Amino acid sequence: MGTFLLLLLILGFFAWLVIVVLGGTMGPSFNRFNPFIRSAPPDTLTDDGVSRLRHPTIPSCGRCGYPARGISTLQCPECGADLREVGITTGKERASAAGCMLPVAFSIAILLIAGVLRPAIDSRLPTIADYQYQIGITPNSQQYAHAQLMVRMDERLPTRPNHASFNHGISSSTNHSAGSSTTTLSVNGHGSTLTVRSLSLTAAPYNPAGGAWRVAQFDVDPTTRSAAWITPNGKKKHSKGVFTDQDVLAFLGDLGANTADTAVQAEARELHTLMDGLATGLNHFQLVHMKAGSMTSSSGHRQAPDWFDTAYLLFWLVFWIGGLLLIARRRKRQSRVNGE
Repeated sequence: MGTFLLLLLILGFFAWLVIVVLGGTMGPSFNRFNPFIRSAPPDTLTDDGVSRLRHPTIPSCGRCGYPARGISTLQCPECGADLREVGITTGKERASAAGCMLPVAFSIAILLIAGVLRPAIDSRLPTIADYQYQIGITPNSQQYAHAQLMVRMDERLPTRPNHASFNHGISSSTNHSAGSSTTTLSVNGHGSTLTVRSLSLTAAPYNPAGGAWRVAQFDVDPTTRSAAWITPNGKKKHSKGVFTDQDVLAFLGDLGANTADTAVQAEARELHTLMDGLATGLNHFQLVHMKAGSMTSSSGHRQAPDWFDTAYLLFWLVFWIGGLLLIARRRKRQSRVNGE
C-alpha cells in the first residue's frame, strides 16, 4: 500500500512538472506540442490601470497588446514602443493556468480514490497466512555440520485475519527408546490449503578445529522439484530435472563428506525424502539417521496475493493516462471551435 501511494505521488509530481512548469516556462516551442496548453490572449492596461484581455489571436504589440495588423510603421501607436524590440505576439505564447488545472485535479482525484479504495478491497480479499520455519538437523555421521532446513509456506484462509486461526504448519516430536531416538516432523494442513513456496538446506564442512565456516546451500523448487546448489567454494551446480537422492549425496560430498560411507548415503536418502515430500504434499516424516534439533518459526498474514499490488497499480496507471488523453482530445476540439 505504501509503495503504491509513493509511486502515484511520483507520477503526480511528474504530471505537474510537465503540465504546469514546462507549459508555463518553455514558451511557444513547447506549448504547440502540449495539448493541455490553451492559447491565452495578451493583456493590456487601460487608462484606469485595470488589466484587460483582448484580441486573443490577432497580431498585437508585445508590450501593450495593441492590434498590430495594418500598422504601416514599426512604432506602436498605443505605447510608442519599437515593435522590433518588443516583438509582435499572436497571443499563443502564454499558458493558461486554468487550462492546466483540469489534468492536475484529475491526477489528484485518481490518487485519492485509489488510496481510499485499497483498504476496502483488502478487507474483502481472502487472508494469506505466511509461515517460515528453520529446523536444525544433526547428522549421525558427523561428517558435516550446521545443517539447517528452511521452509517457507503460505495458506489461503477464507476469513479476516482478526478471526483467523493460524494453527497449520510444521511440528516435531522425538521418541526415545532403547538408546536411540526417532524424530517425527508433522505438517498440519499440507496438501489442502497449505502450500510450500521455498525449500533450502544449508550446511558447512565439519571443522572440529574451529575457524571460519564455509556454508553451502541446496535449494529445491517446490513447483518443478528441481534443485540447484552452491558449494562451499562458491561453485554453482544443479540437478538434471527432478532432483534425486544422488543430487543430495553430491551436495554432501561437496561439503567433504565421504559419499561411499553408508551412513552418509542413508542421510542423503532421508534428506531427499524429507524435501521431496514437503514439495509433493506429504504430512509426516521420520528422521532415523538424523536428529531434528531446535526449530524456530515466524508467521504473518496479508490480504492480497503477491501479484495484486502490481495489477492494482497498472489499472490506475492506465486509467490515469487514458483520462489525460481524453482531456487532451477535448481541449484540442475546443481550441478548433474557438479558432485558437
